[in-house]
Amino acid sequence: MQANTKQIIFHLQASGFITEEITTATTVVTDTIAQQYGGKEINMRCTTQQVITLYSNKIDAVRASQGNLAALGKKGIALGGNEYDKKTVYMHWTEWHKASDD
Repeated sequence: MQANTKQIIFHLQASGFITEEITTATTVVTDTIAQQYGGKEINMRCTTQQVITLYSNKIDAVRASQGNLAALGKKGIALGGNEYDKKTVYMHWTEWHKASDD
């Protein structure tokens, strides 16, 4: 997981983003057998998930970096998005400012 996280961060930095624009959350490890909603056929005992967040006003660079995500997939790095609790959001600064005033 750490190696994949480093490769994603390297990808973002190579796309023109600075370290201060990139944050990582604590890795989440899920025991699939302990989950109530798990089925009888379990291929892997545990799964891991790492959230990497990019806060940037470089909209063109964000869009350009998305076009290069397939290169990470070719390295075996699985990318997800738009889970119920983690959604990709594009927000103009004035929208963010207005939301933070609420």
